[in-house]
Order: sequence, then C-alpha cells, then structure tokens
Amino acid sequence: MDIGKSVEVIGDGAFAYCLKLAGVVFTGNECLREIGVQAFWYCESLETINSQNYIPESVTRIGQKAFDYTGIWTNSTDFVIVGNWAVGFVPSMNVAHRIPEGIIGISEYAFAYAEFLFVTIPSTIKYINRGAFYRSTISSVTFNAEEQEDGTLVGPTKVTEYMFYGCEGLRNARLCETIESIE
Repeated sequence: MDIGKSVEVIGDGAFAYCLKLAGVVFTGNECLREIGVQAFWYCESLETINSQNYIPESVTRIGQKAFDYTGIWTNSTDFVIVGNWAVGFVPSMNVAHRIPEGIIGISEYAFAYAEFLFVTIPSTIKYINRGAFYRSTISSVTFNAEEQEDGTLVGPTKVTEYMFYGCEGLRNARLCETIESIE
C-alpha cells in the first residue's frame, strides 16, 4: 500500500486488523506528522515499511501500539524498530540496553512494563512520546548529547509526560545538557 505524499495523519486504528497487508510505502511523503494509536495493529503480515523500513523524517508522534502484533515484531530480538523509530521491546536476558544510534523517536508507551535495568538514549533521539517507559523496571537511564563540528550540542530536548510514571526502581536518571523541559 502506498501512502500518498499529501497525507498528514494516519488516524487511530486506520488499518488495524488488515491481516493481509504486507507492506507500506511512503512515496515522497514529508507531510506525514503522526501515526495514530493502533494504526497498524494486528496487521500480522506487515513486515516492511518501504524497502528500507523508512518512516518520513516529518513524523513527530507514533501512537501507542501503532505497530503491535505485526510481522515486524517477529524478527526483533531486543528493541522493535520501525524505520528510524523504536516502537516496542521484546524481552531478553540483557540487563543493559542501548537504543541504536540513528533512531530519532520513541513511540508512545513503547517500553511500558518492559523488564530491563539500564537504558542509554542516543543523541539522535528528537522525539520521545508520552509514557515511553511507563511502569517499566528501569533503574538507570542515561540521555546522551553529542557536540557537532560547530560546537553546538545535539540530543533529546525534553522529558515527556508520564515518561517514567510508576518506575518504582528508577534510582538514576542522567540528563544531558540539551534537556530543556520536564513535563
């Protein structure tokens, strides 16, 4: 399925339960701002987003469970990555996890109830959506910033609402200098 270049929002549940949907393409779409809650939920055959698993750079929000129960989860062994976004987590034996460089966003409630202890958030993250670590077992999180050639720092700019809500074991949150607000 080709999502046209003029589409700005894919609404909540827009393609939920399209069991035979195998792929989605965003041809030249730089208008898309958000992918809604459960937008592709239970699209069991969905394994690719574009040929290179690409989400347009213009997207700033991916709703809760937007890609849950899709074929994308089948091939994941740690973080579930859709394009340049982290959208979920597959339990593993590791206690320390580093979100891969190049990831620009974490979807709503992506790691809710996840069981891991240490997480590093890379400087490439621009968007951390609501409730990202909601009620997870996390005990330590580090936000990284990176100095550019011109001396400016690049990194996450805010801690969103409910980001660490109910994380009873959180003992250490190392915020980088680019954090401007805690909501």
